[in-house]
Amino acid sequence: MSIWHLILILVALDLYFLPSIIAWKRKIARNLGAILLLNLFVGWTIIGWTILLVWAAVEQRRAQPCGERINPADTLRGASSDTLTNGIVR
Repeated sequence: MSIWHLILILVALDLYFLPSIIAWKRKIARNLGAILLLNLFVGWTIIGWTILLVWAAVEQRRAQPCGERINPADTLRGASSDTLTNGIVR
């Protein structure tokens, strides 16, 4: 086996596991295991690999803290968000 075959195999493996590598680099800890396992078993299909790539690349939204509730109607009436605490205008 020549060095070119080895390089070709490494590049192919990098492309195959690209969704898992992206998830690992973006620190998507809660989805990394699922992405890695699905990449291993379903990544050989073009559709599966594409879905995993999108899943790894899409920005994860974080839930807002539960302690602070703002009534959107109050903000539309001109109250600023710093005057609102627990949905009550001060």
